[in-house]
Amino acid sequence: MENFVDSAMYSEREAKANCYRAHPELRHLRAVLDWLEHSAKFEDNHFTNRITPDNTFHQIKLGKIDLDLNPDVAKKDLHVLDQQALTKFNTDIFRMIRSGDQAGAVEKCLNSGQSFKAAIMEGATMYHNPKIEDEHAEGEIEGVEMRDIWKKSALAFCESPQIPLIERGIIGAVCGFSEPLLQLAKSWEDRLWALLTAAIDVIIEQSITESMMGARETLPDSFWKQNQPVENLLQKAAAGGNSQEKKTIFRKIQEFLILDDLESLGSHIETIEATNKHQARFLAHLSTVLQSIGVGSVTTACLE
Repeated sequence: MENFVDSAMYSEREAKANCYRAHPELRHLRAVLDWLEHSAKFEDNHFTNRITPDNTFHQIKLGKIDLDLNPDVAKKDLHVLDQQALTKFNTDIFRMIRSGDQAGAVEKCLNSGQSFKAAIMEGATMYHNPKIEDEHAEGEIEGVEMRDIWKKSALAFCESPQIPLIERGIIGAVCGFSEPLLQLAKSWEDRLWALLTAAIDVIIEQSITESMMGARETLPDSFWKQNQPVENLLQKAAAGGNSQEKKTIFRKIQEFLILDDLESLGSHIETIEATNKHQARFLAHLSTVLQSIGVGSVTTACLE
């Protein structure tokens, strides 16, 4: 373990790995996040169309508008057709990240003439230089040494009201900022994904800050306060739901599983009245599983 600790002084990647090794509850939350991303699997059609504002270029050439199209310009009044194409593209990129395919999102940006967007997303890569401890070590440098500057800039990007919400959501997902993600959320799963993404990112960032040598950029309080008990995150995720979402019998079961509270889950399923044969079959199977692993709060009543 000592070698891991020493490596973490110079490597953000190793500091992150140490954090997961030292905190089983963090690995549990990561498993929940993986489930939420897998459930939202987005099948991209891989049809690549270069996202270039050709219609806007044409208007500029005709002298109808005077517009700076530099990527650093936050707000651009693009031609309506160009804006529609960009919005659709950004929506696809966000859906890919939401489903856990950040690498695919970066590749799609590179293939679509949006390299600057790919570069922003790749700024989240944890820094690791294998040659710091051993100049003869093999392997390439990963990430950038001053990722904390990128992090601070990315968080400021996410809080800028001039930037479209979908673009703030894309960067919010890779830098661990839940505010734009919650605004884009359409379901309990989306809200929980947003909150867990941010909470896990804060825990890892805190571990990196404590492990790495040297001074780092000070991140805003709005980032650090996102790390809250899981119970609080579940309450926030449930608070934004509609009445239909709250009626489902599965939501409370999922919450108990996320909290790893099997005894309470066993007690809860005995209070559920199945409204159809599919629910009855599900509850019977769940009760059988809980009994088989020794959950004492489950009785044979829920199997009848």
